[in-house]
Amino acid sequence: MNRVLIDAKKASRNAIDCRATIATLRAMQFGKDAFRQLHHQNGTDVEFDAYCEGVKRFVYEGNNHRVHQRLRYVLLSRLNDAQSEGKDFLILAEEALKEIPPIPIRPTSK
Repeated sequence: MNRVLIDAKKASRNAIDCRATIATLRAMQFGKDAFRQLHHQNGTDVEFDAYCEGVKRFVYEGNNHRVHQRLRYVLLSRLNDAQSEGKDFLILAEEALKEIPPIPIRPTSK
């Protein structure tokens, strides 16, 4: 496991921390297409940020926690230029999704 992945997996379950990660990435021009690439339901950064406003903590290793881990993977990769090797955010988001896959959502029984 590479250092970026190890550090990304340590992302907090705290929704406030996740919102700060989103804000940092936005300031770096991380766009909605890249966010959709790494979100488990193809959601937008605006929708997820709004969702995070009403949540204190994510379930450990649940899909929302994994979204934060993937966001951290992208951020840490970009901050470590040697790791990102000039890759754009879409490629980094795709890598993050492969390294930290979502948990399959089971259909609810009726």
